[in-house]
Amino acid sequence: MVDPGVSGFGESVTVDARDHPMEPTTIGSCTLASRVREIRIELFGIDGERRIAEALGLPLRSWKRFEAGALIPAPTILRFIGVTGAHPRWLLTGEGSKFIAAEVV
Repeated sequence: MVDPGVSGFGESVTVDARDHPMEPTTIGSCTLASRVREIRIELFGIDGERRIAEALGLPLRSWKRFEAGALIPAPTILRFIGVTGAHPRWLLTGEGSKFIAAEVV
């Protein structure tokens, strides 16, 4: 793919699509997408996509893309953590407590 003027000097730069995969990044045997889906189902139910999207201030189609593996923007994942209480470490690795409150003793 050629994107004219990317370098800022008016020259074309060739970008190899293999350097920027569209697939979700797999961490271990699980993806961030599958973990946010797991939490959404646990807190909002199997049909709770619309409710979580509304709670995050997102269009439903955007949430569905995130659960399908699209890159989740940082502000969105931070809102998700705030709304659900999901533990950032668990979202990233699948290890430890799933929810922040689970660590409070």
